[in-house]
Amino acid sequence: YNNRTEMSTDEVELKDGRILYRHTYPVRNYGKYLGRVWYFLDITSQKKAQLKIEKQQVFQRAIIENVNDGIIACNSEGKINLMNCAARELYSFTTKDPIGVDIGEMNQFARDGVTPLMGENNPIQRALSGETISNEEIVVTGEEGRLHTLRVNGQAMLHDSTEKIGGVISLHDITDIIEAKKLLQFMAYHDSLTGLPNRRLFHDLLLQNLKQAARNNQKVGVL
Repeated sequence: YNNRTEMSTDEVELKDGRILYRHTYPVRNYGKYLGRVWYFLDITSQKKAQLKIEKQQVFQRAIIENVNDGIIACNSEGKINLMNCAARELYSFTTKDPIGVDIGEMNQFARDGVTPLMGENNPIQRALSGETISNEEIVVTGEEGRLHTLRVNGQAMLHDSTEKIGGVISLHDITDIIEAKKLLQFMAYHDSLTGLPNRRLFHDLLLQNLKQAARNNQKVGVL
């Protein structure tokens, strides 16, 4: 009442647990101060619903952030709006905030680890375009310089089954599996003591050369 021009809005929590929205403003008539209105609205149910949604969002973010697989999502404009901890480590975004970065700036390569995946070949760009990506392999370079082979799955994100709101991909690191396969293959075709190629590798290479020579009408010499 000492500040007759004052207008304010806040929320008041009562001892019984109810939450009220409170708004107050002065009433005037031709510039003359007549009094003040206090408006109260019980918003307990709305606040409880809002708190429930917020808790659910926190829980969902915690799940996404703590899964071992990388998850990257972009909006309809191709800007990253979600990248969990695993994905940030794979793409070396541990010191730089990836949110808002254009997906075209992501460094990734084809399965050979050499051919860059840019433009329409970018997995998340393909997902954003509406393509379904299933168990494809790409290679990225981690912060420590190690090459990581990733199995990628992805698709577009739709609202009400019609409006495209972005794209999302999941990344599963299969580097250890690939290295184990290479080791098993090496052990199958090389002597364990000397590391030299064994008879199985000789026969396989000979068979390949014979088949190639037959296709090209050539001869094979064996020394």
